[in-house]
Amino acid sequence: MTINISWFVENRVILAHVEGVIDDEGMHTFNTTIGDFLENGQAPIHLIVDTTDIKQFPTNLRTLRKSQAYLTHSNMGWIIVINTNPMLNFLVHVLTSVAHVKERTVKTFAEGKHILASLDTSLPL
Repeated sequence: MTINISWFVENRVILAHVEGVIDDEGMHTFNTTIGDFLENGQAPIHLIVDTTDIKQFPTNLRTLRKSQAYLTHSNMGWIIVINTNPMLNFLVHVLTSVAHVKERTVKTFAEGKHILASLDTSLPL
């Protein structure tokens, strides 16, 4: 599993790219790192996460929910998920619905950037 996380818009938009086989350690690393970004940015902080290169992922909702504490962080804004896998789309929708997080799933980065710019017009996108 490879995880790359950085600021797309400094202190406002996190860009994450996840690829390979997702395991418990990777989920913990992702959760902790995103939490650190949320803690140090300026609310609302949005997340664009590219999951198109994920090969395998856990499907146990209880495990997934416990490993995604960042979803309930007070600074969390919109989550834009770049994804084409129907099962992963379903899991993302369930997790974000339970956490009451605003989420959109798109097929390309360009589409995600466009949607986020329309959702938060204060962003320099």
